[in-house]
Amino acid sequence: STSRVIWPVPGYSHISSYYGPRVHPITKKNSFHDGIDIPAPQDTKVLSPASGKVIKTYESDTLGKTVEIECDEYKFVFNHLNFISLEQESLINKGALVGGVGTTGTLSTGNHLHVTVYKNNKKI
Repeated sequence: STSRVIWPVPGYSHISSYYGPRVHPITKKNSFHDGIDIPAPQDTKVLSPASGKVIKTYESDTLGKTVEIECDEYKFVFNHLNFISLEQESLINKGALVGGVGTTGTLSTGNHLHVTVYKNNKKI
């Protein structure tokens, strides 16, 4: 139910790239975009959409600073963060600060939050 979650970037509702097939803006190749992109200024607050557990925090060469949060049957993955304010394995409440919007990783074209959502371990 969407009433159980909040939007992760308050005040920024524009989606610049949707889930699904697209031409990648950097590689210029047809690819599948496995999430949505929400553009916002650097360090804009990223909030946890629901209460849960931080299962991973890491930095990827391509996707930058990343946080994975499990919330019941959902998992939220946030990429390209400028900073991460949570520790791995910590429990968090809905609305807790996850980090700040950024443009980290080689596959970022500017400040935005890339969000991938899983339901029962399937990307949706």
